[in-house]
Amino acid sequence: MRIAGFRPTSLFDGVGINAVVFTQGCPHHCVNCQNPSTWNPDGGKEVSVEDVEKMIEPYLGFINGVTFSGGDPAMQFNAVDEIAAWAKNHGLTTTMYTGYIIDELLDSYDLSNFDYIIDDVYVDGQHTTELPFRGSLNQGMFKRMDDGLWEAID
Repeated sequence: MRIAGFRPTSLFDGVGINAVVFTQGCPHHCVNCQNPSTWNPDGGKEVSVEDVEKMIEPYLGFINGVTFSGGDPAMQFNAVDEIAAWAKNHGLTTTMYTGYIIDELLDSYDLSNFDYIIDDVYVDGQHTTELPFRGSLNQGMFKRMDDGLWEAID
């Protein structure tokens, strides 16, 4: 997989204290994107799923979860999903940011290894600092419930 970077701890990229994996590659090219360097799918660096797990491992016991940001993690869904399964097996929550709408993802992928999804592209004209973990008013935040269904949360 290709990643743009890794942040061992963040309070701003998901519920609790999360390690953040920034994936490389994004087709959305949002105006005033905070990470335009992640757009090129050939940028960043090539790493294995195991390499990413080893980056996270020293923080087990301190972090609450792992967040996948980007770029768009859905562009490398299989690798991201594998890391999310590993994280879940270590008692961590998992969050994925994506420019796709959650219904599009549900039509294509099994999202059972994720606890939270923040969906939709960033729209500069709808910028907000009022919604937790989101940059624009159009973006939704969804939590996977015990029955496997997804519920929108504020």
